[in-house]
Amino acid sequence: DYSGISNTHNSLGVIYSKLYNQKLALKHFLLSYEYANIQQASAEHLVVILLNIGISHQSLKNYTEAERY
Repeated sequence: DYSGISNTHNSLGVIYSKLYNQKLALKHFLLSYEYANIQQASAEHLVVILLNIGISHQSLKNYTEAERY
């Protein structure tokens, strides 16, 4: 189901972030967000994903994008 796919992508994003690969982490966080929207995920789940996206953008020095999240 889409919820499981979203959770998997979020977990992969966390792993890549810990490995200091923010570009790949961001890719997985964005995919997680897409699947979460399809599933109409809970607000709590969306907040976690959006926070991860913002942190990834900040780490990549994309400050304008980071502010959006």
